[in-house]
Order: sequence, then C-alpha cells, then structure tokens
Amino acid sequence: MEFGVSAAPMCLADLVPLAQALASAQVERSLQCEAEEGRQLSCKAGCGACCRQLVPISPPEAFALASMAVSLDAPARDELIRRVESAVADIERRGALPRLRELVELHGERDLQAVASDYFALGVPCPFLIDESCRIHPHRPAACREYNVTSPAAWCSAPRRHKLAVVPLALAMSPPLSRLTARLTGRKPQLVPLPLAFEYAEANTELAFRTWPGPELVGRFVEELGAEAAI
Repeated sequence: MEFGVSAAPMCLADLVPLAQALASAQVERSLQCEAEEGRQLSCKAGCGACCRQLVPISPPEAFALASMAVSLDAPARDELIRRVESAVADIERRGALPRLRELVELHGERDLQAVASDYFALGVPCPFLIDESCRIHPHRPAACREYNVTSPAAWCSAPRRHKLAVVPLALAMSPPLSRLTARLTGRKPQLVPLPLAFEYAEANTELAFRTWPGPELVGRFVEELGAEAAI
C-alpha cells in the first residue's frame, strides 16, 4: 500500500485515517479470501449485536473521535455527547464503570477478556448505535472495522453458546497506535473503552494537541506495525 506523508507537523489523531485505511484494506482482502472458500460476510446494516461488545480503542482514536464530535454542528454534537453521557451513566448504574476506568491502565489480555465478557452480558449498546446502525460509520474505530463474521448473524447475540467464525486479519491497528503513544510519552500502553473516549480526550488535552514532524510520526507508526506483525 502506498500513501503520502506530509512534512507538516502531525498530532496523534492524524494517524487515525491511515490506520483506518489499512484496516479496511485488510478486511477487503480477507473477505475476498473468505468468498473464494465459499464463506460470505454475515454483517450488515441493522445487525448491531456486536455493538454491545467492549470496544477498546487507542489514545489516537479517542482523540480523533473527540475531534470529529467537535466538528459537528451544535445540535448533532450535543446529541452525540448526550448519548455518550447516557451510556456512561447506564454503565455506572450497573456497577461496571470502575472496572472500565481501571482497564485504561490495566489492559493485559487476561484483564481485557474478563472485563469484555462481563461487559457484553450487560447488554449496553454503543452510544453511537442508532436503530441498530452505526451513527459514526465512516469514523468508526479500527476494532469495529476489523470485526467481521461469516457465521450466522443471530449467533452474535449469544457468543457463549456459539463458536463465531471471525474473519482473520494479519494486523490489528489499535495495539500499534497504543504502543506508539506509549513510546512517545513514556507512559504504559493504554487502551480506552469506547464509551470513555470523550472522557479520556478531555483529560489528556495537552497530548491530543501535541505535534511531531509528519514523516517521523508516520515512520514510528510503521515500525510499530512491523512489531505487531512479528508477534
């Protein structure tokens, strides 16, 4: 895949369109391979069972979502923020909010799987889900782009009872973005639960607006992609 890199300063959110394009290109190729084997994608508009799952995103993706929200006209922006606040309040009422906030700092694979299983059982819809369709589909996180199944769509609402046929991909985009952020800031890698994206962005405004030379930032991201491929 070829892409241009601006010499101008870039912030972390500026990497997100590239990561989304890479994710979408992988998905397209993987779906072609599945079709050649006689398997067809089950996901479609109006099927939002997977939108009750825990979606971990990287700090750059959280910043990009916050920036997207700011760019909307006032009524749309206010409605989006209201939906996010309502989802967070629902999660808090169910007693799951402390674990989600802890997950930002403790996102080992075992921690993530345990919290994700309990979170799905709550049945809390994504705040960006309206009429079982994604309100921010062009801006959806990499994890949402990367999750596709060829097993019956009805199975997705009961993953503990059925073995889902998830379309395999070579690379996930959020972990490299998370590790890159950690390298640049000296922090531990962080993954942010999607409903907390705006909260995280507001708490890390300085990092959101920090810039690096474009070629340097993209080069470091490519290095992290190489490291992910080697895992």
